[in-house]
Formats: sequence, C-alpha cells, structure tokens
Amino acid sequence: MRSWNPFCGLTALVPPRFMGAAAGPLDTAVLRAKMRPEIPSRTGLPFDPATLRFVTQMHAMLQRVHHAAIICSSYERSKRFYAETLGLRIVAEHYRSERQSYKLDLALPDGSQIELFTFPTPPKRPSYPEACGLRHLAFEVKDIESCKRDLESKGITVEAIRYDEHTGKRFVFFSDPDGLPLELYESGTSMENRLRL
Repeated sequence: MRSWNPFCGLTALVPPRFMGAAAGPLDTAVLRAKMRPEIPSRTGLPFDPATLRFVTQMHAMLQRVHHAAIICSSYERSKRFYAETLGLRIVAEHYRSERQSYKLDLALPDGSQIELFTFPTPPKRPSYPEACGLRHLAFEVKDIESCKRDLESKGITVEAIRYDEHTGKRFVFFSDPDGLPLELYESGTSMENRLRL
C-alpha cells in the first residue's frame, strides 16, 4: 500500500551526446558501440572515449544511494518524527550498550534508507548559518501541497512552496526535531508543475 510517504531515488545519467533518440538513462549497447570509433555514432556527434570511460566506470561503481545517516539528540522524539510523522517504515532497531547508542533503520518505498543514531551528548548541528558538508536531505513527492498540509496538521512548521526556475518543479523546506533541513521535491514533468503555478 502506498501513502503520501516521500519517495526518493537516484538515476545514473549519461551526457546527451552519448545517447541516441531511443536510448534510456543508460543504454549499454549504445555505450559499447561508442567505445569503438569505427562504428558510426547514432547521435552523429563526435566520439569522446575518455569521457565515456569515466561515465561507464562511475556507473559500475555507484549504483544508487543506499542510506543517509542522521545523529539525533532525542531518540524517541526523532523516531516518532521519521516513523510516524513522515511515515517511513521501520526495518530494524538495535541498542548498542557498549556505545550507549541506538540505531534505527528506516526505509522509503524505493528501498533507500535512513539510519537514525543516538550518542551521548553529541554537539549541535550548525545549520544556521550553514556549514560545509551535507546541506539537506530531499524527498520526492507526488503532491507537494497535500504533503505540506499533512505536515502542518501534525504541528510541523513548513516554509512557503517555492518554484525551481531551472526544472519547472516545486519544492518546500521544513526541519527535523534537531534542525536538520529537509526538502520535499515534487515529481512530474516541468510542464505539469508550471501549470499548477
């Protein structure tokens, strides 16, 4: 059963010059042909073996985002937030007594996960002003307005919906109990989202 739960995924992309009109995100037959300059290009564009080798090697090494790890100050509060408020599925829960640490594995519908940790007296995260490192987590949703209303009905402060001028999609920010910025990013085509504005 699917609910409004945020849905997040990662697709490996290849520069357009390596792809024919019928190619998908990673058309391996086309890529193999591109590695042999004597085979005519389906795109009619110049062959670039160095860039192609980099792209194919990266695709072989990195498949998708498996999980993001978050340290929280209050285990029960953050567990309720991610499992109940955001609706993530609990996969496993462990208490590691030697570290005085909880570890909670939470899954999104596509199988990617969030690992929630606690440790004794962790320092606060410097989110405002922003520091170097991971900036925020973004979750893909189908209906951003419905998700915003749902969060607000649960007492979560959500910023105004904004518009990504580069993609034509809408997004909105809120925070977890420890101030970690979280983003909802609306799925769909650019035209579909522009028509909603």
